[in-house]
Amino acid sequence: MIEKVSLFSFEVSLHGGLPKRKGLLIELQDTSGKSSWGEVSPLPGFSLETLEEAFAQIAKELPKLTKENPLESLQKLLKNRILYPSVSIGLFGALYGLIRKDKVIELPLQGLLYGNYEQIQQQIPKAVSQGFSHIKLKTSLLSFTESKEIVDSLQGCSLRLDVNRSWSQPEADLFFSQFPIERFDYVEEPYPKNCALHNFSHTLALDESLRELSLTEIKKLPSLKALVIKPMLMGVGPVVEDLLAAASKHEWKISLSSSFETGVGLYQIALFAEYFTLPNRPMGLDTYKFLSPDILLDRHTICDGNILFCAPCPDYTLLSEVIYA
Repeated sequence: MIEKVSLFSFEVSLHGGLPKRKGLLIELQDTSGKSSWGEVSPLPGFSLETLEEAFAQIAKELPKLTKENPLESLQKLLKNRILYPSVSIGLFGALYGLIRKDKVIELPLQGLLYGNYEQIQQQIPKAVSQGFSHIKLKTSLLSFTESKEIVDSLQGCSLRLDVNRSWSQPEADLFFSQFPIERFDYVEEPYPKNCALHNFSHTLALDESLRELSLTEIKKLPSLKALVIKPMLMGVGPVVEDLLAAASKHEWKISLSSSFETGVGLYQIALFAEYFTLPNRPMGLDTYKFLSPDILLDRHTICDGNILFCAPCPDYTLLSEVIYA
């Protein structure tokens, strides 16, 4: 049974000129003394909800957990269609973390190249040396010439290109006409919003579009190869479970991806992968390198292209307890 429920706020800095990350941490403790954590941190500009809205909702949900069976609470959560995504994933992380047997999780990692041209050039040697089998290149801050130069330099690895809808449809079509289809593992969000994705020439991955298109519309995309699911932006529940079931049926890859969470938030993404028994494929969690120091006493370890997770233990001196009731 859940004996104690606590809520904390945090604020951490990110490297690379990225804005500070703010959010909430849920701590659950059961009658045996075991603790688990979940992170609620909407990503400004991308999440549907604000941090203030998430707090108002989580403040109503947490009192319901005291003296509850965590498994029963988790089962109710997975059927809930009302909670904000950041609230549902934070509750999921805390509840499932309390239920599961403590064991180490290790996941393959895709390297991330993100920033302007100079910043990416500095990141490439380390990404190559860390042994990543897959590398994601985000082109939103690059020119066409810079993008092509970097793509040409990254031979010998499976490349995932994330355009982030930053090019027009004609621009994207012209750029990708320079490369054979097999050059990329997939291309993420190549066109602006509301453009005809079914016309895209290369293998396609959806990110933002997953939150805008119906499953019926998604199924009609002929070149679709992967779904990039950001649990902090999509949460858990029936909609996500329908996507996972469709991905299994149609053999679309699932790539879980972070939203610049802390080590607690990354761990709950690993729990998501474990709970839904997702195939062991490279995950988009390399945003962790932009977070230093973390709020954890011991950081997760990245080695030989994998990320090794242990149950998170935050540094309480970096947190502020929040009164929610």
